[in-house]
Amino acid sequence: MTSPRIFNGWTTFKKSWEDVTVAHWLKYPNPFSNHILSDDVVERKIEEGKLCTVRLIVKKQKLPKTLMMFVPSKHRECYVKETSIIDPVNQECIITAENLNCRFISLVKRNFTI
Repeated sequence: MTSPRIFNGWTTFKKSWEDVTVAHWLKYPNPFSNHILSDDVVERKIEEGKLCTVRLIVKKQKLPKTLMMFVPSKHRECYVKETSIIDPVNQECIITAENLNCRFISLVKRNFTI
């Protein structure tokens, strides 16, 4: 078994918190992301003044053709659960995402704070 690989990155956007948060919501669907098959809101509620949303995003696999022949057809689409909590009072947006299938290839967990 190989040890997990952890990647960290940091980006500073020269835009307001509102602009970056709205951009997150408008990222799908768009004509430049043709690998996204669907983006559905599963749950949305307001708790303690914070907007809590769970989305299910279905993506096409982006693997080289030589590797795709080893991937079973039921895993050609990747299901991603994205949870976001937007706190407009403190101007904080926390987004977590992880793949629900294709974990035999890779388990991807992403955490963003805006």
